[in-house]
Amino acid sequence: MECDQRRIMTEKNSNCKSSPKGLKGSLAARVLLAGLIFLVIPLVFHALWLFFDDYKANVKENFNSLNLLGRGKVEEFNQMFHFEITTLGILESLLKQEETQGTLVSIEDANELFNKVAVQEEISSVFLLKEVTDGTYLCISSSDSEMIGENFTALVRDYQTIENDHTIFLEGSEKTIYASKLFRNESGDIVGSINIALSSKALIHKLDIGQKFGYKVQTSLVTKKGLILASNETSLVGSCLKKNQVSSQDEKVIGVKPVKEIKGGFTFDFLDESYIATLLPLEDSDLQLLVNLPEKINFLDFQKYLYHTLILLGLIVIFGGGGAYLITMRMARPLKHLSYVMGQIGDGDLSAKFTKDKMGFEINILGERFNEMIASLLKHMEEVESEKVAKETLKQELLLGHSVQQSLLPKDFPRDMGFSLGKGCKPAKEVGGDFYDLFAVDDGKFQITIADAAGKGVFACLYSLSLRSMLRAFSKTEQNLSNVIKKANNLFCSDTKDSGSFVTGWVGQYDKATRKLRYVNCGHNPPMLRRKDGGVERLQSDLMAFGADLFSDVQLHEVTLEKGDLLLLFTDGVVEAHNENMEMYGDKRVEKLLNNSCELEAKDVIVNLYNDIDRFTNGLAQFDDITTLLLKMDS
Repeated sequence: MECDQRRIMTEKNSNCKSSPKGLKGSLAARVLLAGLIFLVIPLVFHALWLFFDDYKANVKENFNSLNLLGRGKVEEFNQMFHFEITTLGILESLLKQEETQGTLVSIEDANELFNKVAVQEEISSVFLLKEVTDGTYLCISSSDSEMIGENFTALVRDYQTIENDHTIFLEGSEKTIYASKLFRNESGDIVGSINIALSSKALIHKLDIGQKFGYKVQTSLVTKKGLILASNETSLVGSCLKKNQVSSQDEKVIGVKPVKEIKGGFTFDFLDESYIATLLPLEDSDLQLLVNLPEKINFLDFQKYLYHTLILLGLIVIFGGGGAYLITMRMARPLKHLSYVMGQIGDGDLSAKFTKDKMGFEINILGERFNEMIASLLKHMEEVESEKVAKETLKQELLLGHSVQQSLLPKDFPRDMGFSLGKGCKPAKEVGGDFYDLFAVDDGKFQITIADAAGKGVFACLYSLSLRSMLRAFSKTEQNLSNVIKKANNLFCSDTKDSGSFVTGWVGQYDKATRKLRYVNCGHNPPMLRRKDGGVERLQSDLMAFGADLFSDVQLHEVTLEKGDLLLLFTDGVVEAHNENMEMYGDKRVEKLLNNSCELEAKDVIVNLYNDIDRFTNGLAQFDDITTLLLKMDS
């Protein structure tokens, strides 16, 4: 029962660790994010692109509408002008008809006629000018009695510049517009005119367009130089339009910016408002009609467009995102199951298995591969465990071999040998192929041996220990060192045979009484003999290594050891120790250390040697066995 409860708790904890709750951190959240990035955002950019296309079309359409509205008012103005000219012609005919019938038109009758016309046509005044003296023109009759007798010479002087007998002028501080019919004599000189006067305000009222899309259409009368003389927007009156001028210190100067895509269209800013506009010439006059609308009209569809776009995006997010969320959550179920199984296995339940799901698709393949991986892992774990047991057994055996090898190295030496002793043996592995030996062969005689088997490990250890036993055995039965070496080698050769194995060694016998050292070197590193006076000798001979071939004759060498001399026997692991730059420790460093340590005890010299080798290699893994034996002759 207790185990079942623990299992249930483990499952809950595993499920909590591997299965995130809700939308945050789930696969559905990532799908929604991917949808937002790869669907909604492109749609937004597409909507903006369509809006800018529509905006350009709206701009062109609004300019065209503005142009059409202006042309309609220009046509209306032209019709009104022609009507006024026609009216002037009729009045001229009436006056001439009465004169031809012999009846003179009285001033009062003319004034009454002009007044009727002014009232019917809703114009300011109708008046008649006549040249009273040379170059002076006075008003002799008018619908406005206050104008009778006024001098209009300046107005008639402007008439001199036209070729037609009818025209339109804008004159005076009141911005009055005149439509005139000229009277000429036989010489073509102007002798009088009949005129209709219309105030610019009244004309602007007639030309008023009204509103478009909720915005007031502003109409203005503008001179050829750009001066706005009259407008239904009074704040514009007196301003001057200047092309390609963005701003000016003069508030009455309005910078006009042409629109490249629209012929005759331009924009301008006035009183913190931007406008689209067009200028249209008025027929038979020096005036132009300015028609403009606030530029905000181009953005009338923006709110509607934005509203529709937001609705579309909302539908995509709600229905598309919701559907994607539900489908993704369903498709994520096998993934959560796989995550749960992984959590179970992570908690130690290696019996947990993934089961297929009909909506699993590729996740089913992943789950099957996971099951196969766990099965393979379990098999591998069993193999590793078996191998671990085998390695542990081998390790124990090697440790045992190490203990045996170390125990075979001499620890108790004869007393009063005539020298003090320092020794060391540091295998590269648990067991090695190096050994040293020192034992008494007779009263006052001691046999000294150091050897190094080819290779490392158990194989080298077995051969070196075999040779050690042979040397010890023959030393007990033979007094002559030459015979000991020859018999031991020849017996050892029968063991190695064609294996190619061999052991290098140096063997010597020291006679305490005579201080003579007789020795033979069988392919080994020659020991260093440092004399008391500082000289260094190498104890070398030409014999081959043990096990390389049978010995027929062994020639011994002899040297006398004096008080204070140091004799260092060592294997090649000393001089071949190397650092990270692949530099070897070498013989010279050994000689230098002997010179620097000659005053120390024998065992301290060996300690210094091993410490110096460690400093030189700087923690690099040991490449070969390092074995040393130092004899310091009693002083």
